[in-house]
Amino acid sequence: MKIAYLLSWPLETRGSIERKVEMQIGAWREAGHEVQVHVICGESGVADYIDGGRAELYRKSSSAGIWSKFRAAELAFRRAAREIRRSGAELVYYRMSYPTSAVRKLAEALPLVVEINNYTPQEIRRNFGGRPIFGRLLAAYVKVAYPRLFRRAAGIVGVTGELIEVPETSSAACPKICIPNAVDLRDIDTLPPREETGGKPVVVFLGGSEHPEGVRRILDLAAASTEDLEFRLIGKNFPDDVPPNVTTYGFLQQDE
Repeated sequence: MKIAYLLSWPLETRGSIERKVEMQIGAWREAGHEVQVHVICGESGVADYIDGGRAELYRKSSSAGIWSKFRAAELAFRRAAREIRRSGAELVYYRMSYPTSAVRKLAEALPLVVEINNYTPQEIRRNFGGRPIFGRLLAAYVKVAYPRLFRRAAGIVGVTGELIEVPETSSAACPKICIPNAVDLRDIDTLPPREETGGKPVVVFLGGSEHPEGVRRILDLAAASTEDLEFRLIGKNFPDDVPPNVTTYGFLQQDE
């Protein structure tokens, strides 16, 4: 099968998202499929490890204006959609950012599977809290555009069960499946309890305060389980006032 992988993400680094994209491409090709990557990006490029550097790039504007960015992204998606249709792709796998009319029309022409990594209306409320009018307009657009895209999708992949259970997703008639972004525990050696924690399990979180709701929930859990669990938070800008069973770190190298 010829698969077109469509996403909007700066793939010039090699973080967790980039590794997941690389693993997906590798798994599909190992199964005998042909995969072409179509990347909507800004001024940055795509690292050589993604498709051997042969990915199709569609530049979007680096303008500071929000409306200009959205307009430029829509035009970039249109160019990508035209190229995908010309390429003879049999299936489109779309790692969803904001739903666009170009992707919706592409779903009418070809089987399109949508991967959902977050609940965009909630993300909008958080990211545009300082611009409430714009945030409300964008959230309203997404609430309408979500179901219109999902009604045309051939399938939906959610990285959590909740993402395929929200009303906009659950109402779609297409097949749905939850495939978490998870560490394969079969590749990890189980370590014995550490004396320094009194034998208590240690929960490790990688992230930062750019995800305040998730951090707050982790700290609430830590506060409620001071006798049972230890927590290690790795990232930046965590609160100074944390429960006694929480240790915070800055950024660490992989071997640390």
